[in-house]
Amino acid sequence: HGNRTGNGGTEFVFGGTGGSGGGIFNEGEMLVENCIISGNETGDGGDGLGGYNAFDEEWDGDDFYGDYGYYGEDDFLEVDGRGGVGGRGGGICNVGDLVVRGATIVGNLTGIGGDGRNNPFGDDDEPGLTEPGGPGGPGGGGGGIFNIGTLEVLNTTITGNSTGTGGEGKGVDPSPGVGGIGGGFVQFGGLAVIENSTISGNTTSTGKRFGGSGAGCFFGGGTVTLRNVTVAENQTGEGDFRGGSAGGVYHYGGDITLRN
Repeated sequence: HGNRTGNGGTEFVFGGTGGSGGGIFNEGEMLVENCIISGNETGDGGDGLGGYNAFDEEWDGDDFYGDYGYYGEDDFLEVDGRGGVGGRGGGICNVGDLVVRGATIVGNLTGIGGDGRNNPFGDDDEPGLTEPGGPGGPGGGGGGIFNIGTLEVLNTTITGNSTGTGGEGKGVDPSPGVGGIGGGFVQFGGLAVIENSTISGNTTSTGKRFGGSGAGCFFGGGTVTLRNVTVAENQTGEGDFRGGSAGGVYHYGGDITLRN
């Protein structure tokens, strides 16, 4: 109860990702039985630092590797200062093999997205105001559980969990970050079976542009089976442009089976 992961910093110009798994981060084999996982939070995404001359120095001639790949001189001059992603899995982040049985996962929260930063191109008097700046980072996904591994959830209640808001964008025509997806549960890849369980009263956050989608569950990949599962009274967040979609289940990708 009451655990929190660290915030993301800044890697060259990009905001770093907040730490994942507020209560539990599993990359091995694990059984969670008859436990309460509550009141945990993941870290916020780091703010972008800016584009060219971010460290008040010239490019030194060496390529470097960052979260978004390899970069050289042209990238050094033109890359935006995007905000980092909020940490994933407020209650649990699973990348291994996990069984959750007879548990209550309640009141957990993912981190907010980092703010973008102005790209310092443009007039001497108005640096960064005549060129696109960095987009805001999205809020963390999976207020209750974030899964990309192998997961069984049996006789468990996932309730009252929330995701973080998206960060602010900067510069001309800024692109704000979206609210975190999947208030209760997020699956991206891997295999999950949820059986004889309840996913209720979870929320996704507001977004500066789009509210978070999939307040109960967001399925973006892998294979998922829900058997005798109640998904009820979940709520997506508002957005300045568009509110989040799918108060219950959002199916974006992968194979999903719902059975009573």
